[in-house]
Amino acid sequence: MDRSSEVATFRKLVPASDIETATLEQLQASFQYTRNRKLRLRLRFPDDYPRSELIIEILSPTLPDIALRRLTKFADAKASELAKEGLPQVQAIVELVQMSLAENKLLYAFDEIRQLRLLAEANDGAIKLLNERAGRIKVVLRKDAYFFQANIKLDDHYPDSAITVACDESNFPPTVVDSLVKQANDMARRIALGYSADQALYASNPLKKPLSLLAEPEPEAPKDHIAPLYYAEDGGILHRSPLDEAVKSILPVVKTFLWQSRIQTLPSTTCPECDQRVLHADPTTKVDGGSVPLLAYCGHWYHDECLGKKLESPPFAHGCKACNVILHHPKWPSDLNEMQARYERAQRLEREIADIADMF
Repeated sequence: MDRSSEVATFRKLVPASDIETATLEQLQASFQYTRNRKLRLRLRFPDDYPRSELIIEILSPTLPDIALRRLTKFADAKASELAKEGLPQVQAIVELVQMSLAENKLLYAFDEIRQLRLLAEANDGAIKLLNERAGRIKVVLRKDAYFFQANIKLDDHYPDSAITVACDESNFPPTVVDSLVKQANDMARRIALGYSADQALYASNPLKKPLSLLAEPEPEAPKDHIAPLYYAEDGGILHRSPLDEAVKSILPVVKTFLWQSRIQTLPSTTCPECDQRVLHADPTTKVDGGSVPLLAYCGHWYHDECLGKKLESPPFAHGCKACNVILHHPKWPSDLNEMQARYERAQRLEREIADIADMF
C-alpha cells in the first residue's frame, strides 16, 4: 500500500477536527477521551515504508510518562510485526491508540500504580490484580502478622471522580476494617471535591463531633501533643484551588492513610488507658467484647472496655490521655445529663443488690 492510501485511511479513522497534519511524510492527530486521558499521536514514514516500521511518537500534557512509554512500546511492537510482512501499519496503530485511550481506565494512574507496587512489595505485599478495562486494582498490604487486601475501583473520569475502596479480605478485627474502609472512601470523596490530600485526611474522621459535645476536660496530657483530628472541625477547610487542578487520590488514600496512618502502625498501637496493645500479636486470637478495638473521636484507638469505663465514670467529661482531646464515641451518649442519669441508675441498682445480699 502506498503512502497516499495510508493518508486516506488516516483521514477515515480520525475526525477531521482532530487531524493536525496529514501529508506523505507525516501524520499527526490529537485524541481525547476524557479531559485527563488525551494525547497527540505523530507517525512519520521511513524511506522504505512499509518494509520498515513507522516512527511513532506519543505525547500528552496529562498522561504520566510511564503510560506514554508503555503505549509507545506496544505501538512499536505492532508496527514492527506488520513491517516484517510488508503490511500497512497506520490503521493498526491508530486503532490501538484509540482503543487504549478509550478502554484503559488505569491509564492516567500508571505512575501511582507503580509506586503502589513498590510500596506493597517492599513490605511483603503485592499487587494481586490490575484490570485496565474495569478500572480495578487489588493490592495486599502487610504488617507483621496482619494483612489488608484493598479493592480499588476507578471510573473513566478519575481523578475528577472519586475512587471507591473496599476490603476483599483481612485479618484485622471487623471494627478496624469498617473504620478503614469508611474513612478511605470519605477521604477520596473529599479529594475529588477539591480538598487537598492533608485536609481530606483530617476532615474524613468517621466519628463526627456530637451536637452537645461535653465541656473541655481538665488537662490529662500535654496540649502540644493534641491529635490533628482535633482541628478538623468535622469537615476541614475546603481546598480553594480551582477544580481543574484535579488531585490524584490513590496514593494519598492507600499509602498515606491506609498504610502509613493505619496498617503500618496499628499492630503496635497501645490503648491510652491500659497501655496494652490494642490488637493481639496473633490475629487468630479471639477478640472478646471487652478487647474490641474502637477508634475514639480524637483519632486514638482504645479497647472497648477501657473506653467504656472512662466514659461511664464521673465527671464524664474526660480527655484522651494521649492528646487531651475530649473523648467521644457514638456507642456512648455525649449528653452530660444522660450520662449522669445512667450512672446514678447503675449506682442505685448496685446498692439494691448489696442490700438484698446483706439480708441473707
